[in-house]
Amino acid sequence: FFNDTATTEIYTQAFVGSVRCVQETDLTGFTKLPPAIRALDMNSAGSFIIGTQHSEIIKIQQSNKVILMQGHYSGQLWGLCVSPKEELFCTCGGDMTIRIWSKEKLEAMNSINDECITCDWSSNAAFIACGSRSGKIFTFSADLELRELSMKQSGLDKNQAITDVKIAPNCQLIAYGALNGASPIEIMKVKENGQDLAILKQINIGLSTPLLHQDWDATSSTLIVNSKGYDLLYVNVAVGSIVRSSSCAENEWYSWTCIFGYFVKALLPELNKQIDISSVCRSQNKKTIAFGKNSGKIKIYRYPCVAKLPSHKAYIGHSSLVSNVKFFSEDRYLISTGNR
Repeated sequence: FFNDTATTEIYTQAFVGSVRCVQETDLTGFTKLPPAIRALDMNSAGSFIIGTQHSEIIKIQQSNKVILMQGHYSGQLWGLCVSPKEELFCTCGGDMTIRIWSKEKLEAMNSINDECITCDWSSNAAFIACGSRSGKIFTFSADLELRELSMKQSGLDKNQAITDVKIAPNCQLIAYGALNGASPIEIMKVKENGQDLAILKQINIGLSTPLLHQDWDATSSTLIVNSKGYDLLYVNVAVGSIVRSSSCAENEWYSWTCIFGYFVKALLPELNKQIDISSVCRSQNKKTIAFGKNSGKIKIYRYPCVAKLPSHKAYIGHSSLVSNVKFFSEDRYLISTGNR
């Protein structure tokens, strides 16, 4: 028997004979969110397994309580980024929480009154930037306190969700777009500690469909941009205009998450039929690249992926669209998220 009260005093109770309580466990304060119990089972040894409203599975054996599993619990999960220096990664999604994880467990969480759907970790490991469905940019401390450092409403349509936040390698600029197809790219200034967000400029690049992915070059001066309408554009941020691809031929890209471009051109025949690739990530050592697909599969290729019919390894990742993939822990692991 379990009781879920309005004051989140939650108990598990076992009864024998003429209904008397033989065990009582209070879960108040044990988890980061109110532990509203939704399922319970008990084995012959008297151990309990409990499922909560907030996607936690808890084992209770006498007075010992252990969290076996945690996760996001509402809406879709899109945001994923990894620390450049520690074995930590961050997620954000429809349950209005920002979370930092290690391989083993949830390390930190912050609940906000907005749904963040994209995030990025600064190259100096000092802060995390997130974009929300209401058109806001947030920054959080990239430590286990996960404090909100700054928040700024974008100059784009506030009714449009922010897409693909990317922090420049110099940790002084943040680029993002919106789901409005006619949206420009907007650039915000930020201090290297993640504070004092301020809009720097908007760059109209003529997108007619939503911006999907973008990446900075190593000098924090150029962006490569992809859209849902198969656009592949190069943007000089300082000048505020599109530039020829030939002028970027020698650029070193700080990251690669774009689904169109020279370094993934071997997949273009497949993309010409239908966009079946939802997420991309190049490994930190620049030797492999991972693709998350709408079908739930994950494929890993050698990087750059330019030869025809490249060999690859395929894995079953999720039941539906793979919303994000990221290499982690010096490329020893690949993390993936699903949007359902």
